[in-house]
Amino acid sequence: MKITTNVLLTNQRLDKLAASRVDFKERGMLEGSYPDDKFEDTEDTEQAAPAKQHQDHHRAQEEDGTIAGPTVLAYVVMASTSRTRHARTAVALGNEIGQPRLLELIRRFLYEQTNPDSVLTGFDVQLDACPRFNEQISIFYSAAATYYAPSDPSGIGGMHREHLRATPKWWGTAPRFDCALVNRNSNLDGIHGLGVVRIQLFFSFKRRGIFYPCALVQWFKRIADEPDEDTGMYIVRPESHRGTPVLSVIHLDTIVRAAHLIGVYGSRSVPDDLSPHHALDAFQCFYLNKFVDHHAFETIY
Repeated sequence: MKITTNVLLTNQRLDKLAASRVDFKERGMLEGSYPDDKFEDTEDTEQAAPAKQHQDHHRAQEEDGTIAGPTVLAYVVMASTSRTRHARTAVALGNEIGQPRLLELIRRFLYEQTNPDSVLTGFDVQLDACPRFNEQISIFYSAAATYYAPSDPSGIGGMHREHLRATPKWWGTAPRFDCALVNRNSNLDGIHGLGVVRIQLFFSFKRRGIFYPCALVQWFKRIADEPDEDTGMYIVRPESHRGTPVLSVIHLDTIVRAAHLIGVYGSRSVPDDLSPHHALDAFQCFYLNKFVDHHAFETIY
């Protein structure tokens, strides 16, 4: 009983400290701390001073986690700083990142955005039926997904934040292109209403007064309707059409949260020199990890 009482007292004190932090922040007593509703990309640090790298890394760690609130189901926001070293037109940017179909994919995306009641998708119509696109593009290296996940790692409002990265050089070392779950059909439960993608690019543009935050993604598909009987996890593989990866542009609002994929290793040993940034390219199939956290378990299943 004494142990239980101590645990309850500890939890009460932690709740009071968290509530005090929110109150102090609202009163302006935490000047100099980083706000919860804004963040910067900090992974491109080739020219940053070592002290600033350490500061930015510590800041990134603080921002991936507890959020005080308000309590909402989920939302995703782009990083506050765009990257200026890249091409600004769809054709030039597509050639720069090795995706020459970028302009076509944006036009097909715009067809779906401007024809929400159409029974045809952007890939079902002729390209000539899709809107023309000549606007300037802004590129970002990350976005933040915030969702309701009441648990110890979350804030007092039950909100949790995680960053999704799509950057050609993560902390000056290697590319990083994260995976995510996206909403495909909100009328279906769990994985049956979700899609699994790997984010290739975060970008935005403004067309005819409407702002479009987007992501270029590569799609995965489930190899079976039921999870693997040994692990209890669904198995996915990169989707392809005539040997070409299936890509599309999606609205940022369709992203739900990050997805954790684990390679299906098979009977052969994993090479000793396999690096983490090559893991998503080294296997043909992947487990969709439902055990990465409680929210993932409930979302997928």
